[in-house]
Amino acid sequence: MSLACTTDAMDDAAANGHLDAVTFLHEKRTEGCSTDAMDRAAANDHLDVVTFLHEKRTEGCTTDAMDDAAANGHLDVVTFLHEKRTEGCTTDAMDDAAANGHLDVVTFLHEKRTEGCTTAALSGAAAAGHLKVVEYLVAHRDEGASPDILDTAAANGHLDILAYLDKLGRFACTTAAVDDAARHGHFDVVEYLLAHRLEGGSRDGAARGALESGHIALVQRLVAAGYPLPATSGMSVLRAIRKPSALALLQLYVAQGVALPSSWAKEVRQYGSDDVTQYYFLHAPAAAQQHAAPRAMSRYHDDAFDAIETALWNEDFDVVRDLWAQRPELRCDALLELIVRNSASPASATAFLLDAGVGQPRRVAVEHMDRRSFDMMNVLLPYCLHPTDHLDNLVFLVEWLDRQAYALTASMLLALKTEMIAQATAATCRHIHVGTAIESITEALLATGATTSYVQAASRGLEQRVLFRSGVADWGLATLIVHFLSVDATDSARQLRTWLGKVRSAGLKAHLQRLLDEAMPEENDAAADEAKLASMYQDYDY
Repeated sequence: MSLACTTDAMDDAAANGHLDAVTFLHEKRTEGCSTDAMDRAAANDHLDVVTFLHEKRTEGCTTDAMDDAAANGHLDVVTFLHEKRTEGCTTDAMDDAAANGHLDVVTFLHEKRTEGCTTAALSGAAAAGHLKVVEYLVAHRDEGASPDILDTAAANGHLDILAYLDKLGRFACTTAAVDDAARHGHFDVVEYLLAHRLEGGSRDGAARGALESGHIALVQRLVAAGYPLPATSGMSVLRAIRKPSALALLQLYVAQGVALPSSWAKEVRQYGSDDVTQYYFLHAPAAAQQHAAPRAMSRYHDDAFDAIETALWNEDFDVVRDLWAQRPELRCDALLELIVRNSASPASATAFLLDAGVGQPRRVAVEHMDRRSFDMMNVLLPYCLHPTDHLDNLVFLVEWLDRQAYALTASMLLALKTEMIAQATAATCRHIHVGTAIESITEALLATGATTSYVQAASRGLEQRVLFRSGVADWGLATLIVHFLSVDATDSARQLRTWLGKVRSAGLKAHLQRLLDEAMPEENDAAADEAKLASMYQDYDY
């Protein structure tokens, strides 16, 4: 029995440089090969295979052989193909050889071949930083370059090429040169452009691009050159707080007399280094101090706070009590946040603090519970609930779940679901949907939420199965909306609109919208839009 193969056998063997396999297939098999064999062998610098195929086979090659060999810098293969074959090449050969910095190949093609190149040769060499190739092409070719050659050289930080081309006087640039050089942190390029070119950068884009990428020294340079310091609002500035250069950014704002906004407090507390956190809360307005991280606060006192932290970690609670007795001001709410936000801290320390009445369990749960375990939730959850105000508990649980459902595990979601049902029952609104048009929808959402899954599109065309998380939150939101509509719709109008904006189920939202419209006909569209906007900002939590 003989085993069959195709032309792919010799094609692939040639591409990988296996001359013995190519020889065997040529002598022992009849399938032969295609032009891919020599094309790919040439591209991969297998001159011995190219020679064999040229001498022993008749399939030949295409212009891809010399094009790809040139692009990859294989001058020996290019020379062989030029001398022995007739397929030749295209302008891609010199274009790609130039872009990849193969000056010897560019020189050979210019002197021995007639295909030439396009503007892509000089543009590609400049973009990649190949000064010698750029100089050769300028001296020997006249195709020129694309209009953005200086912009691209600047963006990629090639000061030598930028200066060389600039001095030729043939090329112009745009404000993108300074903007992109600043964004990518090329200080020397920005300095050159500011000193030797008149285009400058865009008024708002130059410094902002540098700031977004964390190049604060460049922001300082641009501000000194007259560019405005980016406003403290917006996500680009807020994201900069997470970068290693955050401290320099804060110092720059303070030096320029710009007030550090209190809205940065949470981002600083969550992502800032110790130095950044200390500096921010030292210079932030009073409104931000309520969010001050414990470590930042402690640094303005002494090491007693660190001793308390260490004792909590070691579960030496008697030591904590003694230190509190000596320094009662360190019996602060920030301790609970410090323990809960760190995934390695002991759950017993959380229970100790809660039993001692330290901390704000609801705020800590909403902001940091997504990082912790199911056991930590079981410790924290009872302290978040009022012993008699069951409706308030339900409001808290619904808003917590709506905000953090995406980050909670199935067991955590089921625990919250059980507690929400218990609180709704105690508040006598568990079955408030009975007899309404939304009863079947809400009960279905409650039954399937946190227990079923569905297929969702993922990256690269793949699919993934994800837990159905929003059903329980939608049930809770509908329960609250129907309840408050029945007791004080007018006084709760703004809150009701906000809750409605959070409902994910389109069918349920439509029913609830009709209920609100019927109960509050005096509410105008402007009020609804205002509440919707408020909901958007509330959801988009920094």
